[in-house]
Amino acid sequence: MTARRCFLLLLFAVAGSVDGFQGRLLNISSPVAVIASSSSSYSTSRIQFAPQLAIQADTGRQWSTCFISTNETNPWFKVEFKSVTSIFHVRLGVRPVGGGYLPHDYNLEGMDGLTVYVSNSSTLDSSDQQRCGDPWKYESEDMFNILRDCGKQLTGLYLYVTVPSTSPTYLLICSMVLNRENGSSYPLNLSANRATVSSSGASSSRPSELAIDGSSSIREDLCSSFSGSDTTWLRVDIQAPRYIREVRLLFIEGSGADAAVIVGRSLRGNGASDNARCGTVASSMTGSQWQNLTCPLPILGQFIYIERKANTMRVCEIELFYDNIMNIYSSVNVTASDQSGQTSAIWKPVDGIKGKSNYDSWISSTSSKSWWRLELPRRSAISSVVIYPRRLDTSTRRSQMDGFVVYVGDLVNGNGSMNAICGMPWKPPIGTVREITMECPDYPVGKYLYVAAAQRSGARLYLSEIEIYECAVPVQITMISSSQTIDFQSTALLQCTVVGCPYITIEWTGSNRTVLPTSRKNGTSTVTSTLNVTIGEAAQGGGQYMCTA
Repeated sequence: MTARRCFLLLLFAVAGSVDGFQGRLLNISSPVAVIASSSSSYSTSRIQFAPQLAIQADTGRQWSTCFISTNETNPWFKVEFKSVTSIFHVRLGVRPVGGGYLPHDYNLEGMDGLTVYVSNSSTLDSSDQQRCGDPWKYESEDMFNILRDCGKQLTGLYLYVTVPSTSPTYLLICSMVLNRENGSSYPLNLSANRATVSSSGASSSRPSELAIDGSSSIREDLCSSFSGSDTTWLRVDIQAPRYIREVRLLFIEGSGADAAVIVGRSLRGNGASDNARCGTVASSMTGSQWQNLTCPLPILGQFIYIERKANTMRVCEIELFYDNIMNIYSSVNVTASDQSGQTSAIWKPVDGIKGKSNYDSWISSTSSKSWWRLELPRRSAISSVVIYPRRLDTSTRRSQMDGFVVYVGDLVNGNGSMNAICGMPWKPPIGTVREITMECPDYPVGKYLYVAAAQRSGARLYLSEIEIYECAVPVQITMISSSQTIDFQSTALLQCTVVGCPYITIEWTGSNRTVLPTSRKNGTSTVTSTLNVTIGEAAQGGGQYMCTA
């Protein structure tokens, strides 16, 4: 019997170039769930009010984070989802009048008749449009939110917001909240979400961590205690933004000022300056009674502040509840030491916008301890980091950035200096700087990336956008066999070798897209993976195998 014979086709994936490769770009930019577009967008010489600003997870109050169309008839805004999505409620954050760099002839009343649709069509005039509630009617009661109740779950790939008009008008959206169900809130497990706390003047014997330890005891030694000159505060960082609906507090004080509960994404002014107030809780309690505080509307925030205008405060426990609102924003976890102003939000370096002004950037205070931290999507070996600063067009800004460093590692501490450094501290060139590339020749490995200001007075960070490249080199694949033509029933031994990265996963993928066993190595620059392949099985699917790293 004559043996059947076949040719085994070997495929390989290449990322980067052999010499001086930059690596593979990590996908860290937001939005990750939707794509925004519009009929037009208003712009000035300093800022463009692009449609993606409406889905950047802000509270909808600051003019610098709003999308606005030009003054036109029938303006529209569209969100494209990655898959068919269910929508029950829509909340749009708006502004009553213009201001800042917004057109001064804008007025919320001009958006009277605004209509929201859910559709499976990429064009607005499709016959399958499903209207979410009635057209909106202008009223003066709530000048910052437009609420639309669809009445039932509507499903589609697109969501449209439009203002049907025969005369020119503006369409402005500062934020968008999409509820997928008409249900209740869910408890947030602070321990599982690696929440951290900080405070003013915490007692060494009763630290702030006692406020999130899961205990409902009101024993004094099991409650966190703080002191300050005239204001005391506690901040919980839940590591990623959630729509907080309810805050429960076991809060003990004898008498005095009540405590404010504030939620948001800003670090400025201990949170009180730019974030939204959920409400207040009474300072006097008896026994083990919890105080429940429901926010008037779900507030998107990473930081929850408890602030009291008094020189002492004691918090025994905090519980948080969030709404099941669709995450149309970035799932990237970022935090920072501080921020300089209400427009310099910490998420702006990962919003996908390479800006050139303060309004497109996170800017730190002038502190020698300023830092910005990003949790990477996976533990990675980093080859380079590209930073797009707020345009460094003055010697003062360049000198403030002089000496900043990038750290990569698994340790969450201070400014990240306990982790491995990426290259050398930055030294500014002469002239305007629009892009900074930090090479990491030792390929530091870790889950976190820090950008830290130089340790000197007056140092500052200007981050408009950041791109991170992980180590990825050409893959060499060979077949260990006497010839390229093999008997149908025989077995071939494939070998894949990767050289140049200290943290590598080699993955074999068969012709039927089946993922085969992987080989992972850490702490070495060469990895070899072998795979036994039955040629008959390979031939049935075309004989294709891929090795990727």
